[in-house]
Amino acid sequence: MSLYGMMRTGVSGMNAQANRLSAVADNIANSDTTGYKRSSAEFSTLIMPGTGGAYNSGGVTTTIRSAVSTQGVMTYTTSVSDLAVNGDGFFVVQDASGTPYLTRAGSFVPDAEGRLVNAAGYQLMAYSYANGDPAATANGFEGLVPVQISDQQMTATPSTEGLFSGNLPAGISLSSSGLLLGTPTVSGTFSFTVKVTSETPSQEAMRSYQLVVGSALSLTTTATPQGTRFVPYTTTLSATGGVAPYTWTIVSGNLPAGLALSAAGVISGNPTTVGTSNFSIRVADSGGATVSRGFSIAIIQGVLQITTQNLPGGIQGFAYSQQMDAAGGPTPFTWSIVAGSLPPGFSLTPAGVLQGNGTGAFNGTITIRVTDASGATDARDFNLVIGPPVGTVTLNGLLPKVSPVQQIPITLSIPAPFPAELQGTLTFTFASSAVLPIDDPAVQFSTGGRTVRFTIPANTTSAVFSAPLRLVTGTVAGTITLTGAIQNGPSGIALTSTSVDSIAPQMTNVTATRISGGLSVRVIGYSPERRVTEVEYSFDVRVNGAIQKINLGRAVLAEFTAWYQNPASVPFGSAFRLEQLFSVVGDSSAIEAVTVTLKNLQGNTASARIPFTAN
Repeated sequence: MSLYGMMRTGVSGMNAQANRLSAVADNIANSDTTGYKRSSAEFSTLIMPGTGGAYNSGGVTTTIRSAVSTQGVMTYTTSVSDLAVNGDGFFVVQDASGTPYLTRAGSFVPDAEGRLVNAAGYQLMAYSYANGDPAATANGFEGLVPVQISDQQMTATPSTEGLFSGNLPAGISLSSSGLLLGTPTVSGTFSFTVKVTSETPSQEAMRSYQLVVGSALSLTTTATPQGTRFVPYTTTLSATGGVAPYTWTIVSGNLPAGLALSAAGVISGNPTTVGTSNFSIRVADSGGATVSRGFSIAIIQGVLQITTQNLPGGIQGFAYSQQMDAAGGPTPFTWSIVAGSLPPGFSLTPAGVLQGNGTGAFNGTITIRVTDASGATDARDFNLVIGPPVGTVTLNGLLPKVSPVQQIPITLSIPAPFPAELQGTLTFTFASSAVLPIDDPAVQFSTGGRTVRFTIPANTTSAVFSAPLRLVTGTVAGTITLTGAIQNGPSGIALTSTSVDSIAPQMTNVTATRISGGLSVRVIGYSPERRVTEVEYSFDVRVNGAIQKINLGRAVLAEFTAWYQNPASVPFGSAFRLEQLFSVVGDSSAIEAVTVTLKNLQGNTASARIPFTAN
């Protein structure tokens, strides 16, 4: 092996690698060239003759191969003169001298003379239909002429008839001019297909439709319940079909004295006379349809009854007050104690208010009587308990700091059983600590609102709510302060407070979609401090079989500040929706996925890898 042979081998290797890099550079440079086909370099070994006692180093050479016949990706454009070959074949073009060439690049535009030319100025060739159907020439270019669209103007003849198949609703028809009209006589969902044709040029188009015909308006309430004199009355009328909402009116007759009909169809009030009233009610839908029906309501003589079921317990050292209630007789009512004794300092007013200040323990039965304006009476026994102080009321389940978007179970208790039932309320307030603070409406109890009633049954220690109670922490950073109150006992009881943590922006949903001309990335999330400063998009791009990362970032503080300062954002707390559109020149299929990162002063949050999907 000679020094010259070594140099020759090295030079051939450098030339081969240079050819390979040139092919790669050509592929990159033409990534957006319409119809361009990828080139690749194939290496071949050169072997030199040698003898047993001497070795001659060989070399390497390259062959450049272009995938000219490979099917490319079909892409959408806005140009009506762009073409594409789907399958095998080429476009035939010619230069200014008339020399023909083959290409798969279909980006053509009309020149000054109306001829279709590509970016190199080559004219598109085709067979002319001026003299009827042409005869194509195999393996040759005879008969091909430049495509000149200015010579191919056509005048369209308006469509004159249509054809449909399927089932139209009874009473509906389609005219030859394409007008669907009539009055449907049946309800249901009807599917049909319409075809329209034209004469010049001879064309046709078809499309399937679905027509939904709703049912006719119907008043479904058939009767109204009877009422009792001096007892609150309410009943709701109902209707179906037609076009909601409905409006209700009395069209004849009268309701019983003391009752009224609302536009929403609710009959309510406190009937004052005994007897039967006949009347007719009409319901009208939003489309103008109406239905009427006759009704009657019988009001029977009421029986005076005390409706208060039991007396809540009282606590030593606290003022006591309880309003007694009754129904079934004419007002005013007069209340009195007819048996038993009240604790010292207690009294029952004629208006039915049991009041006093419990200075000592008491447990006794009293009989209370009510008398109505007609002289009718009703009496009932009640047990009244005044117990010792309840001690420290404790709220359990909350930590000093909690995360946003949580539902935290909480309980309430007293240290020792109380001899009577206790009733009370649990309330909280919220103070935002966000950069742009608001009162987040999502911070509430799981039962709705920020106040909830509770009962502690007699001889127990745990409060009972209408449903298991949870504290919903919302999406805005701030402090939740809870207080309690016991009826006829202490109020404004300081229970506990907790802070909703201000964490980095969070993403609850990220979608990545391919759209016409580019990509769309949509992020739904929340930022407890109501501020987002920056967003970064990291794209996974496949290049020559390998994934490369392309990172694009931008400042978004101004946009988010504008959103969080907008009153429209208040009902959503710190929630947001951010949609970013990306324009892509050429084929976007190599962009496989994206990872989104949101940033603010609390830190960064990155999404999972989100693949792009078709729109």
